[in-house]
Amino acid sequence: MKTQSMNNANPNCCMDFYQLPITQFLLGDSFHPGGLKLTKQLAQQLLISRESRVLDIASGRGTSSLYLAEQFGCEVVALDLSEKNLTITRALSKEKNLSSKITTTVANAEKIPFNDNTFDAIICECAVCTFEAPQLAANEMFRVLKPNAKIGISDVVLNQKLPRKLDNLFSTIFCIKGALSSQHYVDLLQAENFKRINQSQADWAIAEIVEKIKAQSKLLDTVLDSDLLSVPSWLNGSEAALKEIEKFIAVGGLGYMVMTAKKPSPLSATTP
Repeated sequence: MKTQSMNNANPNCCMDFYQLPITQFLLGDSFHPGGLKLTKQLAQQLLISRESRVLDIASGRGTSSLYLAEQFGCEVVALDLSEKNLTITRALSKEKNLSSKITTTVANAEKIPFNDNTFDAIICECAVCTFEAPQLAANEMFRVLKPNAKIGISDVVLNQKLPRKLDNLFSTIFCIKGALSSQHYVDLLQAENFKRINQSQADWAIAEIVEKIKAQSKLLDTVLDSDLLSVPSWLNGSEAALKEIEKFIAVGGLGYMVMTAKKPSPLSATTP
């Protein structure tokens, strides 16, 4: 089987991993834990409707953007660093007759190219843990969100110090190494004056995705056409790494959370 090295992987970001065909093989169409089940939960909590204009930050191939446009009838701006991902998003939106509902923008979450008070809702799934400057990204999200509108985030949560056995490239690629604590996520939003911050655990989502990767990894040796699927060298030791991740989840060191917060109106922000 053909292997592919990731020695040049950015230690602060797992974006390189999400560009590989192997990623879709391992994770399916929705790369973030919880899949569209958590996307739906966030959309409902954000009160997304047909009248909403939604910003999907770090949208990847557009799975959530397409789902929101199709199921809620809203307008979605898919923002991602990868033009390759956004090309896929545009192709899929055309295929699903959703081109009028979805636009794409190549941009960094830390410098969002939109005016203040533009969006009715913002969704950001399993991405804050990859940002080099999470506080700056939170500031930008607050800026482009309309007053009285909400932001929805789902992400990996690191509740304990990362064990030495998980302090490696594998944990970097799977966004574990850059994960924040539950309180750190809250602090990020409070520092930008977000209000009504609600956070709930969804640890089942990360346990589920570990099981999915384990199952798919076992199928790699059965891939018939090796030219169609390059397997990164770090995946060769994935079985041991996944067992360590499962142990860390079991003791509460690693989890997943869903949180929402509201941008107050200027009047309420200045009211004692």
